Amino acid sequence: MADWKIKQLNHVVVWCRDVERSMKFYEKLGLRVQERRMWDNAMRPFGPMLCAPHQHFDLRPDPAWVAPPRGRTGIQGMSLIVDSPYPIDHVLNRLAAQDVTPEEPVPLVGPAAGPGKFEVYDPDNLRVEVHVKYTGGPDGLAEERSGREQVSWKIQHLDHVAIRCHDVEQSMEFYDNLGFDPIDGRELQEGIVPLRAGNEQLKLVSDPTWVPPERERNAVQHVNFVIEGPHKLEELLASLAANGIRPDRPMELYQHSGTFEVYDPDNVRLEIRLHYHASWIAEGAAAILANA
Repeated sequence: MADWKIKQLNHVVVWCRDVERSMKFYEKLGLRVQERRMWDNAMRPFGPMLCAPHQHFDLRPDPAWVAPPRGRTGIQGMSLIVDSPYPIDHVLNRLAAQDVTPEEPVPLVGPAAGPGKFEVYDPDNLRVEVHVKYTGGPDGLAEERSGREQVSWKIQHLDHVAIRCHDVEQSMEFYDNLGFDPIDGRELQEGIVPLRAGNEQLKLVSDPTWVPPERERNAVQHVNFVIEGPHKLEELLASLAANGIRPDRPMELYQHSGTFEVYDPDNVRLEIRLHYHASWIAEGAAAILANA
């Protein structure tokens, strides 16, 4: 078991064949475009950044990307929490007017049918679960979106990501070594083991028939987590190496943080970031780079 903790689920990056089409879809769900930018020294297109208040959700365009069939992506799905001043039937009607409809009928509960959840698939067949939290009346949540369609609700945060696992015991051991805590013990609950990632969750979905795709061919390009702990980066890497986990590529160092990447047993790429004290840089950077 790791002696550090996962602080938060920071961001998710998904592949998409047509970035403009995907951007319009996610805007309809309430995500807002913050910027367009290029990423990495190779100037690979990173796509428009779609932001919830304290996280970001990115699109990575690839015209050669062939979307897998629905229900056969390595990431089973992701979940968004929505604050809405209107009940869920208003949200569903607004989405239907823009040709976004749930896969199955949505059960409405309560006399006002206020809160609820529904599922939709994005243009590249990634399942998106939306939980609507009814706030009880218009409160100015609608915002200007640079001439694009306004919506009357707001994405609150990215709640969880669900990952398909061929061998859930093997996956539980892997994520345990990374610092995730089981929420309700290590027992399967309807085929799912929920793990704590700060205020969010990573859910391991057991599927013995699942055949993991090759690396970098998951619908989700990578998931980023922030680690909280007393470790210097070289100590963290040494601790992981003792459990058979090594970075897949050289460490990236920034002014106040360091990032490394690993692949889980089902070839989902994980980006792990640790924030550290500036005084650690001089004494630790050479050792980190030498061992990465």
